[in-house]
Parts: sequence; structure tokens; C-alpha cells
Amino acid sequence: MGRFRQFVFFLLSLVLLPLCEAESYPSRTIKVLVGHAAGSPLDLRARQLAERLARNLGQIVVVENRVGAGGSIAVAAATQAAPDGYTLLYAGTGELSAAPSLYPALPYDPVRDLVPVGQLTRVPAILVTSPKSGVKSLAQLIERAKAKPDEITAASYGNGSLTHILLLELMHQAGVRFTHVPYKGASQALTDVIGGQVDVLFDFPITSRQHIQSARLVPLLIVGARRLSFLPAVPSASELGLQRVSLYAWNGLLAPKGTPAAVIARLQREFIAILRSSEMEMLLRESGSQKVTGTPDEFATTISVDLKRMREIVARTGARLD
Repeated sequence: MGRFRQFVFFLLSLVLLPLCEAESYPSRTIKVLVGHAAGSPLDLRARQLAERLARNLGQIVVVENRVGAGGSIAVAAATQAAPDGYTLLYAGTGELSAAPSLYPALPYDPVRDLVPVGQLTRVPAILVTSPKSGVKSLAQLIERAKAKPDEITAASYGNGSLTHILLLELMHQAGVRFTHVPYKGASQALTDVIGGQVDVLFDFPITSRQHIQSARLVPLLIVGARRLSFLPAVPSASELGLQRVSLYAWNGLLAPKGTPAAVIARLQREFIAILRSSEMEMLLRESGSQKVTGTPDEFATTISVDLKRMREIVARTGARLD
């Protein structure tokens, strides 16, 4: 009888322990790893989410930037962290689909080693230049690039970033060559394009919009099939016959594989509440983000589909990290 009771207590512990964990979670500071520099579009979005998570969870939520290797350093650190809900990852297209397609031996698999909590954004990039370049349209840019191959300089957030992949796809489909200038993040790349030191950059509305509105940047192209509501005169890639220039930036919250299901469920509830709040809806709408459901299943599908597609692009364009 004593052994039977022990067995029953053991079974109950398996059921009740995760529930207790969920009830007590979180009881201390939560760390959110980000693989991009402070001030980058992904970092800004992570901080907006962290601020609201802290408010909803009643605990401090800090963003920690682990920059390098196309964002993969932060992802690797997250996959190696204790799966207890106190180390999370805010990541996107670059480190979850571009970097795994370009770096030959990453210590993680984004599908196998991470659990999606929710996708926050899906937003098209904008190809921008400085008024100092004298370029006023994509046609003019391509004409110059064909006349003088490699003379046009094109910045990116770094090797293996989505902005790098978009440049490769544009060059491949338009039949031109730019000189790639990789940066260690968005801030300096954007500064140098505004200053005219580099000719073009694929950037995102969250960081470019104010500079476009103040005429410090000239928008040439919207990635994907649709124009942006705040840039109705700027054509989309599909309109111009560049159907393959259609990779969107997406990002969201993830946890290490093995994080208790009850903890994931708690994070998911708060994530959805934040996503559907009028405050966040306004922020996302102003940054040109397209509406997403925010569910873990949708995010998992996005990662898997884009990872496959990114590998096809790398194979087709012959993309390299140098």
C-alpha cells in the first residue's frame, strides 16, 4: 500500500508541478536576447514588447543585445539557456532563416531548438537612397548600375541579414551588380546612406519613415506585392516585374526547446493581449506592419516556410558571406 501511495504521489507531481510552475511564473527578472544592435528595427520592436510584457507579468523584463554572425550568436545563446522561461529570444527573418541558409555550421536549428511564442510583425522593406545620389527611381538606379557595374554601393545590416539577401535577390533579378557594404547593424548603415557615403539600403519603415517624411531619404521600391499606405506613390516590386523581391521582415518571441508548456501558455496569453491592444495595433500600423494572428502555429509555419525559401534563394543567387 505504501508503494502504491508513493506511485500515486509521483503521478500527481507530474501533473501538478507544471501547474505550480505556471502559477509562480515569473518570480524574477526575465531576459530577452536580441541578435541586433541597439536602435535597430528588431531591437526597437523587442523593447516595445519587453516594456509591455513587464507591465503584464509584474516582473522586470530586460533586453540584452548579443550582436554578431547575422544574429546567430543570440540565437545560439538562447538555445543553450535553461528552458525555464527566464531567458527568451526575440528574433526574425535574418537569424532564423537567412543566417541558417548562409552560415555552414550553426550550433542550432531554428525549428528543432526553439519553441515559438508568437509572431509580432510582418513588414516589407523599403529600398532607400539619399537625395545626394540624384537617383529618383528604381529604373534610374538600374540604368546607372548597368552602365557602370559595381559602382553603385549598397549597404546592408550585415552579412547574412535579410537586407543582404534582398540586395542579392534584386541584383540577380534586375541583372545588375552593386558593391555590397556590410555594416554591424542598422544605425550606422542608415546614417551613411543619409549622408551619401553609401548609395542604397533596404531598410524598414520603423527606422526610415521619419527620414523619408523629412526628405532626408528617397524611397525607390517597396518589397513585395503591395504599396505602403504612407508611401502611395512608391511602386512595389511586383508592379515593376520583380516578383522574387518579396521577402518580408518578420519577427517574434521564442523560448528554448523544453520550456514547460504551462510557461509557454502564460507567455502566449500575455503576448496575444499585447498584440491585440489598441496601443500595439497603432504602433504596428504606423510602421507598415501587416496584421498577423500572433499564434505559435502561425509563427512556426512562417519560420519553416521562409527557411526553405531562403535556402532556395541562396542556391539560386550563389550568395556568399564575403
